[in-house]
Amino acid sequence: MTEETPTDEEDQLRSAEEIARRAIVLHSLVASAHGVDKKKIFAWLKKEGLSEDISPEEWKYFENEDPPQQSVVNATWRVEALVGVAWSIGAIPDLDPL
Repeated sequence: MTEETPTDEEDQLRSAEEIARRAIVLHSLVASAHGVDKKKIFAWLKKEGLSEDISPEEWKYFENEDPPQQSVVNATWRVEALVGVAWSIGAIPDLDPL
């Protein structure tokens, strides 16, 4: 078995702004999975210049007018990533066990 070595890009620390932008995208994704208008959210993200912060998988989700149920479920689980990202910029004080 071989270990993958992170690329230089993957190994670099992200700025607080980059992390905050990612938090906004994750929050938007989770909100849309819980019923907030996905088209409006996607349009807003693009208008605010956050397009490049949306992953290819998230982009597919936002563009699909009727995503498979599993995609919606997967989007709700992104709240776990959001908690870690929010903690990393001090938006939440502790990472309590869920």
